[in-house]
Amino acid sequence: MNKVCASAAEAVADIPDGASLAVGGLDITPAGLALVETAPGVTYEEIAAKTAAPLHIDAATAAC
Repeated sequence: MNKVCASAAEAVADIPDGASLAVGGLDITPAGLALVETAPGVTYEEIAAKTAAPLHIDAATAAC
């Protein structure tokens, strides 16, 4: 999916009330997708469970 939105409100407009979200930032690397950032309180395990692609933890994320 390639979805570009003009605002955060537009990006989440179609998410229903009560939905569970796990927010993280991903980077494309030669080794695959790297999890480089997560929202406060969100774990790698939550992001991995909601992402169909395999992820690895970026060195900067691992240090946090």
